[in-house]
Amino acid sequence: MDVPTDRIRSIEQLHADWAGALYLFAWRRLGDAGAAEEVVQDTLLRAWRYADRFDPQRGTLPGWLFAIARNVVTDRYRRRDARPHEVGPVAEDDAPMTDADVERALEAWQ
Repeated sequence: MDVPTDRIRSIEQLHADWAGALYLFAWRRLGDAGAAEEVVQDTLLRAWRYADRFDPQRGTLPGWLFAIARNVVTDRYRRRDARPHEVGPVAEDDAPMTDADVERALEAWQ
């Protein structure tokens, strides 16, 4: 896919003008520098891809960019919450109970 030179310059200008502010926005919400950098990258990529959807009659460029960034941060939270949490190795004394252990515990409780 050949990208017009003016679109390449426009994304470079968006990055120069807004990357710092977008990074701070994302870092304050996520508390992770690497994740904040990814949010900036995803935000600018979405802005570049969907530039034809920006309507200056409906809002400002910064408002549009930060709305995209907010959505990217929200998507990250949703993905993180949807994934099961990783757990480390189980120590022998923390091993799950067997059926026999459950039976003994139930008998002791009764």
